Amino acid sequence: MDIKAEHPKYPLEAAQEAQVKEAYDYIKSLQVEEFMNELLTHLVYAQPDDPKAFLVQLLKNSKKDQNGHLKLNDEHMTKTDYDAMFDAYDVLKLGTVPYAYLVQALTAAGVVEPTKA
Repeated sequence: MDIKAEHPKYPLEAAQEAQVKEAYDYIKSLQVEEFMNELLTHLVYAQPDDPKAFLVQLLKNSKKDQNGHLKLNDEHMTKTDYDAMFDAYDVLKLGTVPYAYLVQALTAAGVVEPTKA
């Protein structure tokens, strides 16, 4: 990651840049961004009355995959849920989903490295 190129308006000292890169690499290695996207996807889909309690429950039910990354327990998702997810990605209602959307959907469903399958 080139911090200077991505954020040219916010110049950093070399030591700060190293700290930011270290933090970024740590977050990337744990797939935190993907996990947060999963949490938000579930939150928006469920739209619970108490979002904090809903998120806490999701976190309590999360588990680590074979690589040690946190994943949500999706045992509660039904075929209807997956059909709804497909319909949300089939924006043109053609019965197909663009490859990039498919990868995103598979990742949201908890498939590890869907592009390598």
